[in-house]
Amino acid sequence: MKAWTRWYGMPLLLMVGLLPSCVPESVPESPEPIAEETTNITAGTAAERISQIEPILVITLPSDLQDAYFIETRIGTDSRLAPGPSDYRSYYRLQIEPASVELWRQVLDPLEETPPTYDATGRPDWWVTAEKFEQLEFYKPESLTQRINGWIGLHPETGEIYIFTYTT
Repeated sequence: MKAWTRWYGMPLLLMVGLLPSCVPESVPESPEPIAEETTNITAGTAAERISQIEPILVITLPSDLQDAYFIETRIGTDSRLAPGPSDYRSYYRLQIEPASVELWRQVLDPLEETPPTYDATGRPDWWVTAEKFEQLEFYKPESLTQRINGWIGLHPETGEIYIFTYTT
């Protein structure tokens, strides 16, 4: 046998020999239920909610908020192998003066694709209605949240801003 065939075969033998040590001794038979944790900023006065939500937004706001709501649900945990890293779903509702809409348009980037069709399943009661959803102007969420998945919907007549973001 030539020397090179013995040499190149060694890493394979070593890998096969070490493989059993990489497998955990016990694997749970059934996974734990997926944990959910919710951050909810809907109680208190408008001023209290605004003071809690403004720091979450990543820009200096172009005008004052009149009111704000926020709910974020974390699904899963980072400490378990399954289902993997946590997934987040966040819902914001910001209220601005309708006269300030143009200032907000200047700091938002238009959404290039159409957001998904309206679905109110599991949404908070202060979330956008199907009728208002059709009237929203859509923008990318990064400009306010630094998240790339989701959308910002601006209602030009009422000054309502809805933000939906998620991670996968």
